[in-house]
Amino acid sequence: MVMGQICESQGARRWAENSPEGMLYLPLIKQQIPDALVVHIIRDGRDVANSLGQLQYVRPFPWEQRYSVIGCGLYWEWIVQQGRRFGQALGGDYMEVHFEELLARPQETLNGIGRFIDQPVDYETIQRVAYGSVSKPNTSFRAHDPKVQFNPVGRWKTSFSTQELERFEGLVGGTLEELGYSLSANGTKSPRTASLHATRLLHRTFFASKFWYKNNSAVRALRPVLTSHEIDEIVLAEDHPPVLAERQ
Repeated sequence: MVMGQICESQGARRWAENSPEGMLYLPLIKQQIPDALVVHIIRDGRDVANSLGQLQYVRPFPWEQRYSVIGCGLYWEWIVQQGRRFGQALGGDYMEVHFEELLARPQETLNGIGRFIDQPVDYETIQRVAYGSVSKPNTSFRAHDPKVQFNPVGRWKTSFSTQELERFEGLVGGTLEELGYSLSANGTKSPRTASLHATRLLHRTFFASKFWYKNNSAVRALRPVLTSHEIDEIVLAEDHPPVLAERQ
């Protein structure tokens, strides 16, 4: 059943999908759904890496710290750059929104999105309906104190060690600045050394190779077909990561 028929059967005008990895498939998505509109929500890579590190989303290489945020930050940079490159080729069917702007000026930012998709988006209605993560934040920080107002912006300022932040910004600082994020004082003084160049190249090569392996038709033909139960087991495992205490 095509997506238009699904909308019709549910009495909906349109449908939406949101997964970060979808940015890697924009050419295919646009080919399959020519009238698709893409809203690319970009978040500070330091906060993203901090969250992904909690989830162990990007497994570090053996010589890195067990829950290293370096690989997570490089993955953030790689996927954002891929998404922007694909998205900007779509012209008027692509827009970028900063996560921090959405939280700081919700209705103003939603107005811009509404004009882009030609549909009003009302912040008060979203708050009233409170569907999904609106009522229960989808956070990787399980130790969140319910008495403290939830704020996912700027956690990196207290979560990185000085040395860790300096190395992190030495690796992806150029992309952070390109996206409008200011670096810390340490980051602005850190030239990219040969070691950082090697670390960045290794991770990006690994991400690209893994993506190729996952989507290569010849390789897919050799992989065993997963049953629905096995797929559910994988998804459940990813949705319920080990509980880690928030770093202070």
